[in-house]
Order: sequence, then structure tokens, then C-alpha cells
Amino acid sequence: MKKLFTFLMGLVVLIAVVNAQKKVVYATTLRSDLVAGAWAENNDVVIQMLKADASFEVTVKMLTAGGIDSETSAAVDFSGYDVIILHDALGSSDAFWQPANPGFIGSMPAPTLYDKIYALQATKAFVTSTGASTNAENVYNLTVVESGSDLFKGIDVSSGVFSAMKGGVSDNGGTGTRGLQYNTGNVVSSANSLLAYPEGASNVAISFSDIPKGATIDDATLANRVIVFGFNVGVTRNTDYADKCALTVEGLTLWRNAVYSLAGLTVPTTLVDLGFLPTSVSTSKVVDDVLATGGKGEIIVKGEQTIEVISMDGKVVKAGKVNGSMSCDPGVYIVKVADSTVKVIVK
Repeated sequence: MKKLFTFLMGLVVLIAVVNAQKKVVYATTLRSDLVAGAWAENNDVVIQMLKADASFEVTVKMLTAGGIDSETSAAVDFSGYDVIILHDALGSSDAFWQPANPGFIGSMPAPTLYDKIYALQATKAFVTSTGASTNAENVYNLTVVESGSDLFKGIDVSSGVFSAMKGGVSDNGGTGTRGLQYNTGNVVSSANSLLAYPEGASNVAISFSDIPKGATIDDATLANRVIVFGFNVGVTRNTDYADKCALTVEGLTLWRNAVYSLAGLTVPTTLVDLGFLPTSVSTSKVVDDVLATGGKGEIIVKGEQTIEVISMDGKVVKAGKVNGSMSCDPGVYIVKVADSTVKVIVK
């Protein structure tokens, strides 16, 4: 009887933990020009970090133009989530960001992390706006405006400046000159919404900003709280820096803190533990282990390997041990071997 009671109590605790998880949806898209060795679009460093956190249940939505969910072939549905994350991957002129569409900043159905500075302009997110977007080339440090914000918990901001990126990236996940982003010219009704901006920038209206529900940005009134980030798409996918991550631990902590805050959770007071990052991804070692043979409709694996093959819409099409090769329909796939990942093309 005592064992049964202990088991039932453990089950109750487990159910309570699961029920306490906040539902987070991460909306992003594929890039046909993603560089070899970059993190897969549905498994970038931010996704990995959030999935490793027991506080969150993370759903990744792969979108096509106009905000079409690649899994349902219909407009993406953000209802039922506690936090929405809109990644920089979709083009800023895409209809997805415009009024009456799923990514419109004024009508998000839940608190939102909006990582798309370049959409905050006229004919994009707004009908009328004087907003103008700038990528601060080779600028990786943030100047802090509101040091008491929860977004900076665990981060040393005592000097007024900290590094959010280790170096420059490119839009396709490679190394380049892309740094931090900001907007000038937007009219934001809420005071003290600008939390930080790229070092050296001036007349900044929006960059790393926390804008409350009911506030206005140009001609849009926010239905829910929105935290805006000014990170380039490549920063979450680049693997060329230490730990296979272009974000500093402070930069990753910004992402974590924003999601905790938007979810209504107590924000941790320590930096993110980088233990969630695997030791390798799409390196030459992996290329030696996993090869696609163009034109032959198969994925070839050297020797016997335990693999997982994932289609670009996030579906697992093969999992288990493979010895030598496996037949596969033409397409682009993510192949996981041990703790490494590689993109392969089957012709």
C-alpha cells in the first residue's frame, strides 16, 4: 500500500509539472541557401535552449510565404499558446507581417517575442509609418537603457554595455558582417519601452524593446504585450563560433529571460547554462559519416549508425539503426547521428 501511495504521489507531481509547462510556439521558415554546417531551421540554438528547459513545451512552426503552416497548408494558427516567438527568417515584405495576417504586431493573440525589426515600417507591419530599419554592421554590443528590466537578470550590465554576439553573421547562417539591428522614426506611446540598442546608434525608437498591451506603435495598437528583438536571422543558426553558437551566453540569456517574462514566470537570476548545446553539428566528421547520393534516391551511411531523418517540415521519416543505406524520396532532409546533425539532399 505504501509503495502504491508513493507511486500515486509521484504521478501527481509529474502531472502537475507537465500542466505547469508554458506552451511556446516558435515560428520560422526554411532557407534554400542555408550554409553547410549551420543549425537546421527547426533546431536552432534558441529552439534547443527552450526545449531543454522544463518550464516550456515548445512547438516549432515552419512557415512558407504569407504565413502558411507547412504542416497544414493553411494560415498558421497561434491560438492556445502562452508565448509566441516570431523569428527573423521570414522576409520583412512578406504579407505575414501585415494587418489582418497572422504576424501582424497589433493583433497577436498572446504575448509575443517579435524578432523582426525590418517589418516595422510603412507598407509592412504598418499602413502609415516613418520607421526606418538599420543593421549595425559589425556591432555586437548593446547599450543598456533600462538596467532594471527583467530581461537583464543574470547579465552584468554595470558598465552600461554588454556583448550579445560573438561576431558577425550572414542571413544564411554563415559568417559575415551582420550585427544588431534598430529602428528610427517609429512613434511608440509607452515611456521607457526601449531597453537597449546597438552601441553607437543614435535616435533609436525601437531595438530591444518591451512594449505593453494597449500601447501604440505608429498606427497599430497592441492587443498583447510585445518584446521586440533586433537580432539577424543568421545569429541563431550560425555554428562558426565557440560552442557552435554566435550568441554570447548573455545573448542567449536575453532570449530565455524574454520568454520567461512573457510567460509570466519568475525570471532566473543566473546566466543560461550552456550544457544543452551538443559538441558538434554538421562538421567535416559528420559529412564523412553521412552522405547523400544524388540521383539514386537514398541516404548512404558509413557502417551501422543509429540515425534520425527529419523532413524539412519537421516530420521524422526514419528513426533507428541503418546499415549502409536507406531508400528515401527526393528532397532535403536533416539527418541526426549521435549528437551531430547534417543537412542532406536526395535527388
